[in-house]
Amino acid sequence: MNQPKKFLVLMLLSTLLVFASCAVNKVVTGPAGQWEVKITGTPYGDMSAVMNISAPAPQWKANFTVQGETINMDQFNYDPKTGKTTGSFIYMGNSVSLDALVKESQLEGSLSASGAEFPIKGTKKP
Repeated sequence: MNQPKKFLVLMLLSTLLVFASCAVNKVVTGPAGQWEVKITGTPYGDMSAVMNISAPAPQWKANFTVQGETINMDQFNYDPKTGKTTGSFIYMGNSVSLDALVKESQLEGSLSASGAEFPIKGTKKP
């Protein structure tokens, strides 16, 4: 093989290796981080909370801090293709379900408990 062809093949292989390493090292952060959320219309009035979401290792985890109490979510799922988040937890003896969409630094959806739905909106802290 002559010099120009060897050089071209070497450059192509180097480029492929760089792209492959970028794809392997890509980390999905999705909604991971700390969120300031507001839940409106609950029987206890409007509530502010902090929602902490940790990235999958091996799975997503989340909790709420409401009025100084930390409530771990029993289940939390995030679909990176659609931005849909779902989850569940127990609060004040009630089973509560989360159904929301995450778009960049905004979260919007609802919390459902005992047949009632309550809007939830949140902003991810920088």
